Amino acid sequence: MFRSIKTKLTVSFCGIAIFFSLATGMLSYGILTNFMIHTQQKNQDMLAAALCTSIEYFRERCENALNEIQDDENFDAAAADWVLSENSQKLLMYLNETAARLEFINNMFVIKPSYDYVGTEELQDISTYMVDRISTAERFGDTCVWDSGYATNSIMLFRCFKVEGYDKNIYLFMQVKNENIQAYFNRFRLQNNQRFSLKGITNGFEVTEQGFFYNYYDNYDNLLHTKIDIGDWYLRTWTEDTVASSISAELFSRLAVVFCIILFSAFF
Repeated sequence: MFRSIKTKLTVSFCGIAIFFSLATGMLSYGILTNFMIHTQQKNQDMLAAALCTSIEYFRERCENALNEIQDDENFDAAAADWVLSENSQKLLMYLNETAARLEFINNMFVIKPSYDYVGTEELQDISTYMVDRISTAERFGDTCVWDSGYATNSIMLFRCFKVEGYDKNIYLFMQVKNENIQAYFNRFRLQNNQRFSLKGITNGFEVTEQGFFYNYYDNYDNLLHTKIDIGDWYLRTWTEDTVASSISAELFSRLAVVFCIILFSAFF
């Protein structure tokens, strides 16, 4: 009789202990998971805001470099010599020197309405690309235009220019390395699987880690998603919410093993 009652009490005690332990564990797991997700979202938002500040600085730096050429007498003289006398030597030298000085660009090109162009490098289909963008440059006037339609590893920055003694516009293109912006992505990355997309609202400008042809999510509900407007650009960054919940899952799986060992030892 005693042994029977003792066994029943032991089994009952173990059952109650397991039930309350599971209930407490599940409740704690939910609270910790929500806390981890909230914390990760908050940290992601903060880093994304800092990233936007760096991107704004980089954009201003690039556009200032392009705009300053308009007031450069050396450029004006070299470009005038080219459009009026068909002598491209000075202009090519100017472009090469400027491209070497500005570490964030790959190449520079100048094209005129007759579609003749001078550039620091012969690139495939570059003439066709620039001809297609002349109307865009005219539409934006003396405002810089960003475009990612030429190559997946670079973006183009271009605008109209006036040259002394020439009554038509010429067009200057800068090929900017995508790796400059991607370096900012990496600097402000919270998780290894975090993804970024920087996109222009008014044109086809876009930079991601995989060029501008990116397979977007249709639904961000199950992601930790941040979107920030940067003037006429916007930044998106997102991660899987399972990254945050996996930390609490690993913690409680280890606690479950420890609990089972303690309960097994206590039973005997």
